[in-house]
Amino acid sequence: MYVKANSPHAVAAGKSVIGFNIVNGKEVEGDLALIQSKSAVDHRDLVGMFPDSGEKDVARAAKAAADAFKGWSRTSTATREGLVERTAGILATHRDILARTITREIGMTPAEAQAEVQETLDACAFFIQETRQAEGRALPGAGARRRPVGVCGLLATGTSPMAAPARKLIPALLSGNTLVWKPSENAPTAAYLLLRALLEAGLPPGVVNTVNGRGRAGCGKHVLAGIEKGHFQSFSFAGSTALGRTVGELCGRALLLPNLELAGKGAMVVMPDADLGQAAGEAVRAAFAQAGQRSLGLISLLLHEACAAEFKQRFLDLVARLEVGNPMTDPGVAYGPMFNARSATAFREHRELGRTEGAV
Repeated sequence: MYVKANSPHAVAAGKSVIGFNIVNGKEVEGDLALIQSKSAVDHRDLVGMFPDSGEKDVARAAKAAADAFKGWSRTSTATREGLVERTAGILATHRDILARTITREIGMTPAEAQAEVQETLDACAFFIQETRQAEGRALPGAGARRRPVGVCGLLATGTSPMAAPARKLIPALLSGNTLVWKPSENAPTAAYLLLRALLEAGLPPGVVNTVNGRGRAGCGKHVLAGIEKGHFQSFSFAGSTALGRTVGELCGRALLLPNLELAGKGAMVVMPDADLGQAAGEAVRAAFAQAGQRSLGLISLLLHEACAAEFKQRFLDLVARLEVGNPMTDPGVAYGPMFNARSATAFREHRELGRTEGAV
């Protein structure tokens, strides 16, 4: 990993990371030009620069994962658990740096970024415990054993740049699988630091390989094409429902069982016997956390007519007090910038749709 001086207008934010693909344990450049990861908070702030990978990069990463599978799948469970435990320790040691990087890159507030790192640590602890319980639990059928399946492909959303991929990476590693991971083009720096922690903890070459680049119009399409090319024996995806349908269709044709963690928006029902103050506070947090861009959030409030007016007033009063601003200079704000231009466009479209349907 290398760092360089940031733009003169963004020196206070920190230095810029020059990152790489990691294939077979080595940092390598991609076949295409570099892409820039600019801060959602301030576009003058260059958080990182990474390769834009092509079809050959994906093929090389898949081969490295396939070559590493035999050795990694035969390692002891204790060895795999030790790797994950050491990784969690490294992440915990550097949690403030990681959280600041997340705030810079995607605009989470400092509190939300710290929570993102903590969710990653919690995922490590949870899946280690699940693995230990599974080792001592009788499985259905005589002589049944848990076994790894092979190379796992992974695409994960940038709205949760560490915790979402960790929920996919960690159980795959603990089960003895190897991986090809295409990080989100919107948060490659946070993903790169997570992988660097794994490498520092002793991750063997080829067990986790990354190919950076653009989404469905770039590297992402080559990763998806790898499903039908036989690069993967399993595939995990965390992101939009629309792309999840594509992943599910491709896996179905290849007779793979996909692991899908799809975005969804829920409803909250409020009845007259509820603590309306508490309910309003929970509704605001669910609706506006991470600038309303969490993969699971609140989009509809269903109110009983007996409490609708009072709840609405409480809710709107709390919303009016939300502080919106720059989370880098004002860490106490509740609401930072939109994740990217696409999210901002979607927000405006939903806002106009609401107005046309009678919202005020």
